[in-house]
Amino acid sequence: MLPWLNYQNGSGATYLGQLPAIASPYAGNVTGQISMKILQTGQNRTAANDTLNNAIAGSVTTMNGFTASSGVANFNGLGEVCGKSAVMTSSFIRFTITMDPQALEYPPEPDGDVGKVLSYALPHDFRILIVRAKRQNSVDTSVALSTNSELNEPALRTNLFIDENGDYKGLEDDTSVADLFNWSVNTQKWEKCHEMRTTLKAMILPYTAGNTGAGVYTRLNLDGTPKYPSQVTYKKYLPVPKKKVTFGFEDSTATPPSGQPTNFNYVYHTIVLCRLQSSTSQNPSATWNIQANGSTAMLD
Repeated sequence: MLPWLNYQNGSGATYLGQLPAIASPYAGNVTGQISMKILQTGQNRTAANDTLNNAIAGSVTTMNGFTASSGVANFNGLGEVCGKSAVMTSSFIRFTITMDPQALEYPPEPDGDVGKVLSYALPHDFRILIVRAKRQNSVDTSVALSTNSELNEPALRTNLFIDENGDYKGLEDDTSVADLFNWSVNTQKWEKCHEMRTTLKAMILPYTAGNTGAGVYTRLNLDGTPKYPSQVTYKKYLPVPKKKVTFGFEDSTATPPSGQPTNFNYVYHTIVLCRLQSSTSQNPSATWNIQANGSTAMLD
Protein backbone atom coordinates (compact mmCIF):
# COMPACT_ATOMS: atom_id res chain seq x y z
CA MET A 1 0.00 0.00 0.00
CA LEU A 2 1.24 3.48 -0.85
CA PRO A 3 0.41 6.09 1.80
CA TRP A 4 -1.82 9.11 1.19
CA LEU A 5 -1.99 12.21 3.34
CA ASN A 6 -5.02 11.98 5.61
CA TYR A 7 -7.00 15.23 5.73
CA GLN A 8 -9.61 14.06 8.21
CA ASN A 9 -10.53 15.18 11.70
CA GLY A 10 -9.07 12.75 14.19
CA SER A 11 -6.64 12.35 17.05
CA GLY A 12 -3.01 11.58 16.31
CA ALA A 13 -0.34 13.01 14.05
CA THR A 14 -1.56 11.21 10.91
CA TYR A 15 -4.87 13.13 10.95
CA LEU A 16 -4.24 16.51 9.35
CA GLY A 17 -7.74 17.95 9.73
CA GLN A 18 -10.37 19.21 7.34
CA LEU A 19 -9.60 21.66 4.53
CA PRO A 20 -11.63 24.87 4.16
CA ALA A 21 -13.20 26.11 0.96
CA ILE A 22 -11.22 28.84 -0.82
CA ALA A 23 -12.89 31.90 -2.36
CA SER A 24 -12.01 32.65 -5.99
CA PRO A 25 -11.45 36.31 -6.95
CA TYR A 26 -11.97 35.62 -10.66
CA ALA A 27 -15.59 34.46 -11.04
CA GLY A 28 -18.68 36.65 -10.74
CA ASN A 29 -18.98 40.18 -9.39
CA VAL A 30 -17.85 39.51 -5.82
CA THR A 31 -14.88 37.51 -4.49
CA GLY A 32 -16.11 34.14 -3.32
CA GLN A 33 -19.21 33.77 -5.48
CA ILE A 34 -17.31 30.73 -6.72
CA SER A 35 -15.42 28.82 -4.05
CA MET A 36 -13.14 25.85 -4.69
CA LYS A 37 -10.70 23.28 -3.44
CA ILE A 38 -8.26 21.25 -5.54
CA LEU A 39 -6.71 18.01 -4.29
CA GLN A 40 -3.64 16.94 -6.28
CA THR A 41 -1.97 13.54 -5.99
CA GLY A 42 1.81 13.46 -5.75
CA GLN A 43 4.31 14.73 -3.20
CA ASN A 44 4.63 18.25 -4.58
CA ARG A 45 2.46 20.65 -6.53
CA THR A 46 3.17 20.85 -10.26
CA ALA A 47 4.73 24.09 -11.49
CA ALA A 48 1.39 25.12 -13.00
CA ASN A 49 -0.42 24.36 -9.75
CA ASP A 50 2.18 26.34 -7.80
CA THR A 51 1.30 29.34 -9.94
CA LEU A 52 -2.42 28.75 -9.41
CA ASN A 53 -1.95 28.34 -5.66
CA ASN A 54 -0.04 31.63 -5.52
CA ALA A 55 -2.86 33.40 -7.39
CA ILE A 56 -5.63 31.79 -5.30
CA ALA A 57 -3.90 31.19 -1.97
CA GLY A 58 -4.61 27.78 -0.46
CA SER A 59 -6.53 26.49 -3.47
CA VAL A 60 -4.29 23.45 -4.21
CA THR A 61 -3.41 20.79 -1.61
CA THR A 62 -1.25 17.74 -2.35
CA MET A 63 -2.34 14.26 -1.26
CA ASN A 64 0.76 12.16 -2.11
CA GLY A 65 -0.53 8.59 -2.77
CA PHE A 66 2.10 7.39 -5.27
CA THR A 67 5.44 7.49 -3.42
CA ALA A 68 7.24 4.21 -2.68
CA SER A 69 10.46 3.48 -0.85
CA SER A 70 13.03 0.79 -1.59
CA GLY A 71 12.34 -2.23 0.62
CA VAL A 72 13.96 -5.54 1.48
CA ALA A 73 12.82 -8.84 -0.02
CA ASN A 74 10.34 -10.74 2.18
CA PHE A 75 10.19 -7.84 4.61
CA ASN A 76 8.18 -5.17 2.81
CA GLY A 77 6.49 -2.54 4.97
CA LEU A 78 3.93 0.13 4.10
CA GLY A 79 4.91 1.78 0.82
CA GLU A 80 8.00 -0.38 0.28
CA VAL A 81 8.94 -2.02 -3.01
CA CYS A 82 11.55 -4.73 -3.49
CA GLY A 83 13.44 -3.72 -6.60
CA LYS A 84 12.39 -0.76 -8.74
CA SER A 85 8.95 -1.75 -10.01
CA ALA A 86 5.57 -3.12 -8.97
CA VAL A 87 2.07 -3.64 -10.38
CA MET A 88 -0.57 -1.22 -9.12
CA THR A 89 -3.87 -3.03 -8.64
CA SER A 90 -6.06 -0.10 -7.62
CA SER A 91 -6.09 3.47 -6.41
CA PHE A 92 -8.96 5.54 -5.04
CA ILE A 93 -9.66 8.89 -3.44
CA ARG A 94 -12.39 9.26 -0.83
CA PHE A 95 -13.66 12.66 0.25
CA THR A 96 -16.52 14.16 2.23
CA ILE A 97 -17.91 17.65 1.58
CA THR A 98 -19.67 19.13 4.61
CA MET A 99 -21.54 22.38 4.97
CA ASP A 100 -20.44 24.52 7.91
CA PRO A 101 -23.23 24.75 10.52
CA GLN A 102 -23.82 28.31 11.59
CA ALA A 103 -25.66 30.15 14.34
CA LEU A 104 -27.13 33.34 12.89
CA GLU A 105 -29.23 36.16 14.26
CA TYR A 106 -32.71 35.98 12.73
CA PRO A 107 -34.53 38.07 11.75
CA PRO A 108 -31.35 39.92 10.75
CA GLU A 109 -31.12 43.46 12.05
CA PRO A 110 -29.77 46.25 9.79
CA ASP A 111 -26.34 45.72 11.32
CA GLY A 112 -26.83 41.99 11.91
CA ASP A 113 -26.23 38.81 9.90
CA VAL A 114 -28.17 39.46 6.70
CA GLY A 115 -25.16 38.69 4.49
CA LYS A 116 -24.36 35.51 6.38
CA VAL A 117 -27.99 34.40 6.19
CA LEU A 118 -27.80 34.49 2.40
CA SER A 119 -24.37 32.81 2.26
CA TYR A 120 -25.42 29.96 4.54
CA ALA A 121 -29.16 29.53 3.93
CA LEU A 122 -29.19 29.33 0.14
CA PRO A 123 -28.58 25.87 -1.36
CA HIS A 124 -25.03 25.35 -2.66
CA ASP A 125 -24.47 23.70 -6.04
CA PHE A 126 -21.27 21.67 -6.45
CA ARG A 127 -19.49 20.55 -9.60
CA ILE A 128 -16.74 18.00 -8.94
CA LEU A 129 -14.19 17.00 -11.58
CA ILE A 130 -11.38 14.46 -11.43
CA VAL A 131 -8.97 15.03 -14.32
CA ARG A 132 -5.46 14.12 -15.42
CA ALA A 133 -3.31 16.04 -17.88
CA LYS A 134 -2.72 14.47 -21.27
CA ARG A 135 0.90 14.22 -22.27
CA GLN A 136 2.04 16.48 -25.09
CA ASN A 137 2.82 13.47 -27.27
CA SER A 138 -0.83 12.37 -27.05
CA VAL A 139 -1.77 15.28 -29.33
CA ASP A 140 -1.71 14.42 -33.05
CA THR A 141 1.26 15.98 -34.82
CA SER A 142 -1.08 17.46 -37.44
CA VAL A 143 -2.69 19.73 -34.81
CA ALA A 144 -1.42 23.30 -35.03
CA LEU A 145 -0.25 24.24 -31.54
CA SER A 146 -0.25 27.79 -30.22
CA THR A 147 3.02 29.66 -29.83
CA ASN A 148 1.91 30.38 -26.25
CA SER A 149 3.47 27.58 -24.22
CA GLU A 150 0.93 28.04 -21.41
CA LEU A 151 -1.85 27.11 -23.83
CA ASN A 152 0.08 24.10 -25.14
CA GLU A 153 0.77 22.64 -21.71
CA PRO A 154 -2.19 21.45 -19.61
CA ALA A 155 -2.78 23.91 -16.76
CA LEU A 156 -5.90 24.25 -14.62
CA ARG A 157 -5.40 28.00 -14.53
CA THR A 158 -5.48 28.51 -18.31
CA ASN A 159 -7.04 25.63 -20.26
CA LEU A 160 -9.18 23.33 -18.11
CA PHE A 161 -12.33 24.27 -20.05
CA ILE A 162 -13.53 25.07 -23.56
CA ASP A 163 -15.98 27.96 -23.82
CA GLU A 164 -18.83 28.54 -26.29
CA ASN A 165 -16.41 30.08 -28.82
CA GLY A 166 -13.97 27.18 -28.66
CA ASP A 167 -11.43 29.17 -26.65
CA TYR A 168 -9.43 27.76 -23.76
CA LYS A 169 -10.51 28.95 -20.30
CA GLY A 170 -9.14 28.21 -16.84
CA LEU A 171 -9.62 28.92 -13.17
CA GLU A 172 -7.63 32.16 -13.37
CA ASP A 173 -9.72 33.63 -16.17
CA ASP A 174 -12.45 36.19 -15.49
CA THR A 175 -15.75 34.31 -15.78
CA SER A 176 -19.36 34.43 -14.74
CA VAL A 177 -20.55 32.17 -11.95
CA ALA A 178 -22.52 30.06 -14.43
CA ASP A 179 -19.57 29.57 -16.82
CA LEU A 180 -17.65 27.21 -14.54
CA PHE A 181 -20.76 25.04 -14.24
CA ASN A 182 -21.60 25.08 -17.97
CA TRP A 183 -18.28 24.86 -19.83
CA SER A 184 -17.08 21.46 -21.00
CA VAL A 185 -13.76 20.01 -19.90
CA ASN A 186 -11.04 20.61 -22.49
CA THR A 187 -10.42 17.01 -23.53
CA GLN A 188 -7.62 18.09 -25.89
CA LYS A 189 -5.55 18.79 -22.79
CA TRP A 190 -7.26 16.77 -20.06
CA GLU A 191 -8.49 13.26 -19.48
CA LYS A 192 -11.78 13.47 -17.57
CA CYS A 193 -11.93 10.52 -15.17
CA HIS A 194 -15.08 11.48 -13.24
CA GLU A 195 -17.65 14.27 -13.01
CA MET A 196 -20.29 14.60 -10.28
CA ARG A 197 -22.83 17.26 -9.34
CA THR A 198 -24.73 17.67 -6.09
CA THR A 199 -26.54 20.26 -3.99
CA LEU A 200 -26.02 20.75 -0.26
CA LYS A 201 -27.47 23.13 2.30
CA ALA A 202 -26.12 24.20 5.66
CA MET A 203 -27.85 23.51 8.93
CA ILE A 204 -28.87 26.94 10.17
CA LEU A 205 -29.33 27.57 13.90
CA PRO A 206 -31.21 30.88 14.11
CA TYR A 207 -31.49 32.78 17.35
CA THR A 208 -33.19 35.95 18.53
CA ALA A 209 -30.90 38.69 19.80
CA GLY A 210 -30.81 38.89 23.58
CA ASN A 211 -32.19 35.40 24.16
CA THR A 212 -30.09 32.91 26.07
CA GLY A 213 -30.45 29.44 27.48
CA ALA A 214 -31.81 26.14 26.23
CA GLY A 215 -34.32 26.10 23.41
CA VAL A 216 -33.06 29.25 21.70
CA TYR A 217 -31.69 27.40 18.68
CA THR A 218 -33.89 25.48 16.24
CA ARG A 219 -33.46 24.16 12.72
CA LEU A 220 -35.33 26.25 10.19
CA ASN A 221 -35.43 26.83 6.45
CA LEU A 222 -34.98 30.56 6.73
CA ASP A 223 -35.91 31.47 3.17
CA GLY A 224 -38.29 28.64 2.33
CA THR A 225 -35.83 26.90 0.02
CA PRO A 226 -36.10 23.12 -0.42
CA LYS A 227 -34.34 20.90 2.07
CA TYR A 228 -31.07 19.33 0.93
CA PRO A 229 -28.52 17.20 2.78
CA SER A 230 -25.68 19.01 4.50
CA GLN A 231 -23.00 16.39 3.68
CA VAL A 232 -21.98 14.02 0.88
CA THR A 233 -19.21 11.41 0.56
CA TYR A 234 -17.64 10.07 -2.65
CA LYS A 235 -15.20 7.23 -3.27
CA LYS A 236 -13.77 7.30 -6.79
CA TYR A 237 -11.27 4.91 -8.34
CA LEU A 238 -8.43 6.35 -10.41
CA PRO A 239 -7.07 4.67 -13.56
CA VAL A 240 -3.85 2.72 -13.01
CA PRO A 241 -1.68 1.00 -15.67
CA LYS A 242 -1.89 -2.73 -16.27
CA LYS A 243 1.87 -3.02 -16.72
CA LYS A 244 4.53 -2.66 -14.04
CA VAL A 245 5.21 0.81 -12.73
CA THR A 246 8.85 1.87 -12.27
CA PHE A 247 9.82 4.11 -9.36
CA GLY A 248 12.63 6.67 -9.55
CA PHE A 249 14.74 5.52 -6.61
CA GLU A 250 18.06 6.34 -8.28
CA ASP A 251 17.55 10.11 -7.90
CA SER A 252 16.65 9.93 -4.21
CA THR A 253 18.90 11.18 -1.42
CA ALA A 254 16.66 9.69 1.28
CA THR A 255 17.46 6.61 3.34
CA PRO A 256 15.98 4.27 2.27
CA PRO A 257 15.62 5.69 -1.26
CA SER A 258 12.10 6.82 -2.21
CA GLY A 259 10.55 7.80 -5.50
CA GLN A 260 7.42 8.30 -7.56
CA PRO A 261 6.48 6.58 -10.85
CA THR A 262 8.61 7.46 -13.86
CA ASN A 263 6.57 5.68 -16.56
CA PHE A 264 3.04 6.61 -15.44
CA ASN A 265 1.29 9.97 -15.10
CA TYR A 266 0.12 9.70 -11.49
CA VAL A 267 -0.93 13.35 -11.00
CA TYR A 268 -4.71 13.48 -10.65
CA HIS A 269 -6.65 16.64 -9.80
CA THR A 270 -9.90 16.49 -7.84
CA ILE A 271 -11.52 19.88 -8.40
CA VAL A 272 -14.47 20.93 -6.25
CA LEU A 273 -16.34 24.04 -7.43
CA CYS A 274 -19.22 25.62 -5.50
CA ARG A 275 -21.80 28.36 -6.13
CA LEU A 276 -24.95 29.57 -4.41
CA GLN A 277 -28.17 28.40 -6.06
CA SER A 278 -29.30 31.86 -7.03
CA SER A 279 -28.48 33.79 -10.20
CA THR A 280 -28.76 37.14 -8.41
CA SER A 281 -26.94 36.37 -5.16
CA GLN A 282 -23.63 38.21 -4.80
CA ASN A 283 -22.68 36.62 -1.51
CA PRO A 284 -19.71 34.33 -0.84
CA SER A 285 -20.26 30.57 -1.19
CA ALA A 286 -17.21 29.40 0.81
CA THR A 287 -19.25 28.04 3.72
CA TRP A 288 -18.13 24.40 3.41
CA ASN A 289 -15.13 22.19 4.03
CA ILE A 290 -13.71 18.93 2.73
CA GLN A 291 -12.09 15.91 4.36
CA ALA A 292 -10.12 13.52 2.15
CA ASN A 293 -7.83 10.50 2.08
CA GLY A 294 -7.16 7.63 -0.28
CA SER A 295 -5.43 4.31 -0.92
CA THR A 296 -3.15 2.87 -3.60
CA ALA A 297 -2.62 -0.92 -3.63
CA MET A 298 0.15 -2.77 -5.47
CA LEU A 299 1.72 -6.19 -5.94
CA ASP A 300 5.49 -6.39 -5.62
